[in-house]
Amino acid sequence: MRWTLGALAALTLACNGSTPVDFAGTYTVTVVNGASNPCNLANWTPGNSTGSIPVTMTQDNTTAQFGVGGLAGAYLDLVLETSTFPGTVMGDTFTATYLGTKTQTQQTCSYTINMTLAATLTSDTSLNGTLTYSSTTNGDPACGAITGCMQEQTVVGVRTAQ
Repeated sequence: MRWTLGALAALTLACNGSTPVDFAGTYTVTVVNGASNPCNLANWTPGNSTGSIPVTMTQDNTTAQFGVGGLAGAYLDLVLETSTFPGTVMGDTFTATYLGTKTQTQQTCSYTINMTLAATLTSDTSLNGTLTYSSTTNGDPACGAITGCMQEQTVVGVRTAQ
């Protein structure tokens, strides 16, 4: 019976993910815009990249948050009203979802921009992932393509200090 309970506990841990990887540290990140701009984000040019973005990750077990600094952080503060995003770590993956609070308008359409980051840390220093932006609208017909829009940025980073 003891062996069965031990095996069951080990199997449960294996199925629910492993010990969270330590994401804490300072990173230098590059983001590459996806091919389109259906969410109508300002200053979005498909394929453009922005590099040397300072990012700081803090972590307490499976709870973590990332803070974006520099001009990219200032831009996020303008568009999303924050540049700090809480999330969770499962194994080697960090996920954060932010539901926008800053209302934007297009004619009679009101909407907010939401953001999700899913990133993996490999070889203890290499961060790779995707930022996905989506919208929540007031349902007005003027929202058009913004309703249900999704667009992505590829994220590549290197941990520079832990």
